Amino acid sequence: MTNSHPLKRDNHYVPSVYLKQWATEGMVPTYRLLVPHERVHSWKLASLKGIAHHRNLYTYVGESGETDEFETWLDQTFEAPADTVIKRALSGAPMSVEDWQKLVRFTAAQDVRTPQRFREFMDRQTRSLPEMIERTLAEGLRKFQDGSWGNQPQPAHPPLALARDLFQVKITASGDDMAAVRVEATIGRRMWIECCRMLLTSTLQSLMRHRWTIWRAPPGITWPTSDNPVVRLNYYGPGHYDLQGGWGKANGEILMPLSPTALLYTKVGERPPRRDSVMPEPLAQSIRRILVENADRMVFDQSESDVPLLRPRHVDAAACAQEREAWKNWGPEQSAAEQAVWASMGATKG
Repeated sequence: MTNSHPLKRDNHYVPSVYLKQWATEGMVPTYRLLVPHERVHSWKLASLKGIAHHRNLYTYVGESGETDEFETWLDQTFEAPADTVIKRALSGAPMSVEDWQKLVRFTAAQDVRTPQRFREFMDRQTRSLPEMIERTLAEGLRKFQDGSWGNQPQPAHPPLALARDLFQVKITASGDDMAAVRVEATIGRRMWIECCRMLLTSTLQSLMRHRWTIWRAPPGITWPTSDNPVVRLNYYGPGHYDLQGGWGKANGEILMPLSPTALLYTKVGERPPRRDSVMPEPLAQSIRRILVENADRMVFDQSESDVPLLRPRHVDAAACAQEREAWKNWGPEQSAAEQAVWASMGATKG
C-alpha cells in the first residue's frame, strides 16, 4: 500500500488528549504495577508522548498492505471531537446533547482499545469461537437442507463472521456428491480491531441511551486514572463487586475520570446525580480504590499519592523481561499471521 504519510506505528491506547489532564508541562506522574526490582522508584515522571503506547498495536496488514486506518479513524472520529468537549465539561460550561454524545463516544473508544481489553478478547474468543463456528455451520446446513438458505434478506451491516480475511471456508470434495467443510479463523489483532469497530458503530448506541453525569471529587480527594481507565462496575453490596460489567447491563455502573477532580458516570436504568454534584467522601474513597484496581500496568495521578498503599506493585525481573520481549515480538507475529491469511486467499483464488 502506498501511503501519503508515514504509518502511525507508536499507537497510544490512552491518548494524550485525555491524559494531559493529569500532566504538568507535558509530564505525568506514573506508578508502575510491575517492576524488575525494588530499587525502582515508586513514581516516575513520564512524557505524554512516551507513555501508554505499543508499537503497531492498531497498524495491521490489509489486502493492499500495511495500514494505519484504524488508528486514524479513532483519532478523527473519537479523540479530536472530544478535546473541546472535555474542556467544556471540566469548566462547568453548558453542554449540548451533541457534546454529551461526543463524550460518551470517546469513553466507548477508550474502553475497547486497551491491551487489557485485547487480552480479555483473546481469552473470550479462544473459549467461545470454536463452538460458535460449529453452531453456525450446523445452522447453515439445516437451512440448506430445508430450502430456506438465501430466502432471508441480508442484514444492512453484515456480522463480523462475514469478514473474508477473518474467516476462511474451505470445501473439499469427498466423492458421492459429498464434501467436507472446514472453517479456519485467525484470532488476533485483525479480529480484535474489527470487533472494536463493530462495538464503536452499532453496539455503541446502547451507551447513548444511558443518563450520564459528571461527579466532582470532595475536598482532599483526587481521581487517579490508569492505562485501563474505563471501569465497568457490578456492585452487589458493601465490599462485594466485580469489574466485569457491560455497556447495557441493568444496574451496572460505568465510570471514567475526566480529570483529577471530575468523574464521568452512569448507572444503567437510573437517573444519575445532578451534574457537578460533589461525591460523598466515603463513596469517593471507595471509587478511588476501584479506579486503581482496574488498572492494567500503570496508574497515573497529578502528583505522587497513596496509590502504592491501595495497590502494591509486583516486583519480578523475569516477568518484566518476558512481557517486554512479548510486546517486542507481538507486532511482527501479528503481521506475519495477517500476511499468511492474504497469501492463502490468493493461493485459493489461483
